[in-house]
Amino acid sequence: MGYLITQIIICLIIAAVIGFIIGWLLRGLGCAEQNEAAYEGASSGGSPSSNSFSSTGTVAAGEIAEPVTKAPIISHQIEKIEGIGKSIGNFLRSIGIKTTTDLLDKCSTESGFQQVVKVSEVVEPVVKQWVIRADLMRVPDVNGQYAELMEVSGVMSVQDLANADAQELTEKMEAVNQRERCIPESIPLPDANQVKHWIKDAKTLP
Repeated sequence: MGYLITQIIICLIIAAVIGFIIGWLLRGLGCAEQNEAAYEGASSGGSPSSNSFSSTGTVAAGEIAEPVTKAPIISHQIEKIEGIGKSIGNFLRSIGIKTTTDLLDKCSTESGFQQVVKVSEVVEPVVKQWVIRADLMRVPDVNGQYAELMEVSGVMSVQDLANADAQELTEKMEAVNQRERCIPESIPLPDANQVKHWIKDAKTLP
């Protein structure tokens, strides 16, 4: 009797193991079929969850991204810089500096900067003022006199202008001009709205 019971228990254990193995195989086959169906749906564009995620991502990106209109590249004749007259202009032209862009390119290296100092026969701080003004004159509607006024007011580059507050800069330029008389009475001082446009354009310039 004991032997029979032992055999029955062994048979039940074997059956349970076989059933577990068969169930595991059938489960794996079912998962494989589901994955294949999901892959085919995604490839054909028929997966609702994939499409809804993609659409949501596109809308979010569209809401965040704003088109940026870059300011045009502006270049002036070298004599348009306040402090450079016809005589110095001729000296600068002799070494290939005809425009404000030429001056910026030349002074982008120490050797070029020193060549400008030597040819123009002026001290380094004056040439640095020219370079600052040439840089600011890259901003649309900023002429030589406005560039000089900004430079005297402490704006030393397009980057400085891009980071400035329009109202504060306008008030400072008005105070500086009363003291330094950079802008003649025949030319209107820039108002806050004009300065705001300068700042906006400066943000788009390299």
